[in-house]
Amino acid sequence: MTGLEEIDVQVDGLPACGVCGQPPMLRVSFPSSWNNARGQEVSGRREALLCPRCERGAPSAENLLAFFAVDGQLDMANAEVFSELLGVWVEDVRKRRVDTAELAAQEEQFRRGEL
Repeated sequence: MTGLEEIDVQVDGLPACGVCGQPPMLRVSFPSSWNNARGQEVSGRREALLCPRCERGAPSAENLLAFFAVDGQLDMANAEVFSELLGVWVEDVRKRRVDTAELAAQEEQFRRGEL
C-alpha cells in the first residue's frame, strides 16, 4: 500500500452486510489488481465492509471495532489512531483472496438444491 490517500472511507448510508444482513461500521474502497486468464494485470478498486459480526475474530478488524467501541466516534483527537488501525485492516483485507475450490463446491451444492 502506498498510503491512506488511496483509501476512500464511508460511514453513513451504508448497505447492510451482504453475508449476515447486519449494519456495518464502515465501508472502504481501495486500489486492487489481479491477473486475468491471459496473465495480464488488471487494475481496479475493491470495496470491503467492516461488519462487526462477519469480521469477528480477525485481529485487525477486532482492533478497529474496539476503537469504535471505546472512542464512539472519529474526531481530530483520535484521527491518527484510526488511520493506523484502518490501514492495518485494509492491508489484511487486501491480501484476502477467493478460495475457488470452496466457491466451486458451494456452487455445486446450490445446483443440487443443498445450499
